[in-house]
Amino acid sequence: MALGALALLLVVALAVRSAGSPERSIDGRAVGEAGGALGRSDEAVSTSAPTTAAATTTTTPTGRFVVAPGSSAPVGSGAGGTYRYRVEVEEGTGVDVAAFAAHVDRILADRRGWTTADGVRLQRVADASAEIAVRLATPRTTDALCFPLDTAGEVSCGTAGAAVINLTRWLEGAAPSGLGLHDYRSYVVTHEVGHLLGHEHEACAGPGQRATTMMQQTYSIGECTPNPWPAPDA
Repeated sequence: MALGALALLLVVALAVRSAGSPERSIDGRAVGEAGGALGRSDEAVSTSAPTTAAATTTTTPTGRFVVAPGSSAPVGSGAGGTYRYRVEVEEGTGVDVAAFAAHVDRILADRRGWTTADGVRLQRVADASAEIAVRLATPRTTDALCFPLDTAGEVSCGTAGAAVINLTRWLEGAAPSGLGLHDYRSYVVTHEVGHLLGHEHEACAGPGQRATTMMQQTYSIGECTPNPWPAPDA
């Protein structure tokens, strides 16, 4: 890697991490620690890049994030714990932060998601009380935030209290998942938040079985059938 590119990644990483992002869970541990100290990414155990029909997004990274204002009503029983999350969009992506927050709220409140599968209660806030940040970031900023995980400008990660969603995947989806863009967005947010809740990667259970949320669906669902949710029958 050229020294100039390495320096840019380090500057972006330092700028974002110094912005007061939440990195602690309600019990004081780093969120996602149960899944490994470094968290997980779809690139971490795979070497082939996802195939998409559209060209890779090339938006210039800024490393500056806008926080979605306001809050959402809490959803879920809370039997599995309560987590507050904050939604952020990197400046320069062209994605409206309120629109992205509405998508995230819809996904995390869906009865087929973690509120049913884990019994957690989730609520969006706009301040430092959040235990989780859901961030939409340009590919290069994603690489900086996910480092030392190798996201290669292509995929997302869940680490250090943040579900970092790669802008390319958000805009284009991933053909190997077999999911349309709407369902792929549900998958990628649920998958990366799942890592922060302590879930590991999973494999296809067998031919004709539903893919699970914690499969690396960006790359392949094997012989499974498409499914973005941890509790699809809820």
